[in-house]
Amino acid sequence: MVRWTLPVALVLTVLLPLSVLAEPVTITGTVVDADGEPVEGARVWVMDSSCVQSPTTPVVTNEGGWFSITPTISSQVFSEGELVPPDIAVYAQSPDEQRAAVQVVPPNVTEVTVTLGEAGFLEARVQDQDGGPAAGVEAILMPRPEGKRSYDTPARFASDESGLLRIGPIPAGMDFWIRSGWLAERVLLHKWPEQQMTPLAVGETRELLTMRVNMAGRSIEGIVVDANGDTVAGATVMSSETTTHSVKSSSPPEARTDGEGRFELSGLKSTGLVGVVAIADDATTACGGMLDPELGLHEILQLNPFVVLTGVVTDAEGQPCADVLVGASSTEVSIHHRPEGATPEDIRNQVAKALRVVVKSDENGHWRIERLISGLEYRVWAHERDGGRWGEPIENVVLTGLDANDIAIVIK
Repeated sequence: MVRWTLPVALVLTVLLPLSVLAEPVTITGTVVDADGEPVEGARVWVMDSSCVQSPTTPVVTNEGGWFSITPTISSQVFSEGELVPPDIAVYAQSPDEQRAAVQVVPPNVTEVTVTLGEAGFLEARVQDQDGGPAAGVEAILMPRPEGKRSYDTPARFASDESGLLRIGPIPAGMDFWIRSGWLAERVLLHKWPEQQMTPLAVGETRELLTMRVNMAGRSIEGIVVDANGDTVAGATVMSSETTTHSVKSSSPPEARTDGEGRFELSGLKSTGLVGVVAIADDATTACGGMLDPELGLHEILQLNPFVVLTGVVTDAEGQPCADVLVGASSTEVSIHHRPEGATPEDIRNQVAKALRVVVKSDENGHWRIERLISGLEYRVWAHERDGGRWGEPIENVVLTGLDANDIAIVIK
């Protein structure tokens, strides 16, 4: 029997409240070289700190080095307790792709001069699981200028037919990190060590470790049983990736148990542990946890009734707080995909609801959250909507199939 009470959660949900409003903002400027001369044919991208997608194709400067670009920028982001306009970063590179720069534009400034400097590059060989060259594996440059947060540039770099992945130009001396593309992010057999992501010197070309990918994905085989140990036919077994980003682009891997309760969950493209949820066909019992496909063990997943969490919300003086939002979110599994036309009885919808639930406290500060999945680790939080006060989150509540009562949250 697998015991799913691992102490380390590999998937963390970070809540970044963003305004849903968006507006077109035109950014104009000039790209110049180190001598201040305009650069014709330079490519320019715009990125904003709210992570709203900017244009996926760059604009090109004219003979005077001038450019104009109009991305859709989130009108406000949540920062230090208030909504503010987002920072905007302009990334530019020369026509010969040897020079680059990132210039941060403060909010409400729509004109900028970007000065290119000699840049650096990263190079790595990409191989498949058999050691052959893997072409078309993407990486994404994430510059982090002036000690600010990272910006997700739309510039993608892909390995060629020989498996060579060349990333750059990267502005010299600037903090950065590299995120694998949507596909490679889920198939990496290892990741580059952090010490290889230090700022590059002027003109430096740094060789990285060979990137190994498993394009076929991994799989887990097992049996689903009920609380009595009897096999369960028709149960749905689902997995999420170890990063929340990867589940946005496609349906999560899914399998149904056969008449003997057996399943094979394939297409698992994460490295390391994988979050797994099993739920009965009648959606009355479920279980979840973190599994390691590399172990090659025959997993036994035991379904249990949904778990109930209860508790009370008080202020610093111990007085009950009514009408406070209280939520429980799984820190291990993150399945957000809901197919169009899903009904309330749809299995995916049932799973998603059990991974993140929000309720309100009553007049006595009491709250009750039902239908959480046994075996998973949850984070419990509270937020007073009108006053904007937050309760200190309760981390790592491991659900074992028994009701957990009297969880105290204090609003500050």
